[in-house]
Amino acid sequence: MSKTPHSILILGLILGLSFSGCSSSSEDATVFEIKFENISGTPSFSAANGSPVVSGFSSLLGAVHEDGELLFSLNTPDRGQGLGNLAENGDPGPLTQNLRLSSDVEIIGIANEPASGSRGVLTPGDSFSLILSTINPSANLSIASSFIQANDIIVATRPNGIPLFSADGTPLSGNITAFFDFYDVGTEVNQAPGIGSDQVIRQGPTPANQTSLGARENGLVRKVNDGFSYPSITQSIRVTIGIIEVGNIAPVATATPSPAPTTTPSPSSTPTATPSPSSTPVASATPTVTPSASPVPTMDLGNIN
Repeated sequence: MSKTPHSILILGLILGLSFSGCSSSSEDATVFEIKFENISGTPSFSAANGSPVVSGFSSLLGAVHEDGELLFSLNTPDRGQGLGNLAENGDPGPLTQNLRLSSDVEIIGIANEPASGSRGVLTPGDSFSLILSTINPSANLSIASSFIQANDIIVATRPNGIPLFSADGTPLSGNITAFFDFYDVGTEVNQAPGIGSDQVIRQGPTPANQTSLGARENGLVRKVNDGFSYPSITQSIRVTIGIIEVGNIAPVATATPSPAPTTTPSPSSTPTATPSPSSTPVASATPTVTPSASPVPTMDLGNIN
């Protein structure tokens, strides 16, 4: 099956890290490369009517942030900050614009140009890459992409994201696919994956100020459990993270000696100086602003000859 290029989406790999504060430089940051691969087959799974279906994914959004739930919370409604646009249209733009206003977010990136160079949907055998960096040793990573053969399903990290450093400060590296799952955003009534007319890859243009044409659900964000059959995560994607550069992240606090005591020591004791902590500020990064991406175009991946 030939790939259909997406001429509307103009964002490529988003790189950038801007700092505030006078004591920081880019050398302080640890730089990570995240690779998101579509490892599913062609076809990838069978729809409820027996039709062969190819799995595809939309633009990939990645955010480095403080510990805490960033993109969604389980068993609660969508926060209305743009996750529905990503889930229903494959458009990360509104979510990106809202996340950049959060003080918890350090940097945001979007990838929508696969390694093959074709634009738009990530089809089997291709991959997205994101390069993100942080100067925060307690930073977490959250990633999400729309599963375009469904109505409002994303593949994403857990609500809190993934810690980018271990307790001893070692940067995260290796295969992180186990931290991902399919989540139903609960904004639209689900149809059988791969054949629904209101699904991301098949629906037409949506009216202004609407995310989709499908029946509204007003449900809760939760792991997919709608009675339909979906491909497994481990047979659909592989996500790995590598370290491009280990930064010289300043410690939060350092010890400096206080002046020696001025009292006269007794013959049996020798005075010692007791170190007291002094705070060393760590510069924070301002979120990178990325332009809004256009939604995934209408394209049927379900008809395999």
